[in-house]
Amino acid sequence: TEELLWGAAAGVCGSIAITILYRGFTVSQIGIVSPISSVGAAAIPVVIGLFTGERPSDTALIGVMVGIVSIALVSRSSPGGGGGSTLVGVLHGLGAGLGFAGMFVLLSFTSEGAGTWPLVPGRLAGAVALTLWAMALKSPLRPVKGSWLPIFGAGVLAMVGNGLFILAVQRGLLSLVSVLTSLYPAASVLWARVLLKERLRPVQMVGFVLALVAVALIITS
Repeated sequence: TEELLWGAAAGVCGSIAITILYRGFTVSQIGIVSPISSVGAAAIPVVIGLFTGERPSDTALIGVMVGIVSIALVSRSSPGGGGGSTLVGVLHGLGAGLGFAGMFVLLSFTSEGAGTWPLVPGRLAGAVALTLWAMALKSPLRPVKGSWLPIFGAGVLAMVGNGLFILAVQRGLLSLVSVLTSLYPAASVLWARVLLKERLRPVQMVGFVLALVAVALIITS
């Protein structure tokens, strides 16, 4: 029962985080919100992991630091987006980062024997939280026509990603797994380049290379 409660709490944190993140994209600049949220999602679990007694090797710690820098660089977008004040963007970035970090930390409390089962109440609790949020804001609950397939695909991939994360964190160190997971902006940039033919900005290219270095350092440690 305790494992399922951790999963439910993690699901609520994740749902709130993604809502704050997307709202930040609309009321401020993506280039402000995205790096702050990504770095927060990686750095906070690292601090908590070290504080609770995790002791990665020196090589792994170097990889963690390189990884956090790479996340900040690769998640930077071109100036523009929703406009708005810098403070609003910073607050939304911090809120989203705290939410994602909370999800990572809560899932790390589950045991290896629980497997991926904690994700089930997590999804249900997250869906309820998002529904209540949408109702409070009087937002339409029905998806836009033609968006069902992308929504379904994104949901499946998100579940696969969460499943792999929980299996990894049950067997490894939170301080390392959270950083590797938070490198997802590098994968997003790569797929945008391959599928959408988007050009990489120089700062993103540097961040992508550093992400590869970080992964290599952590794995070889």
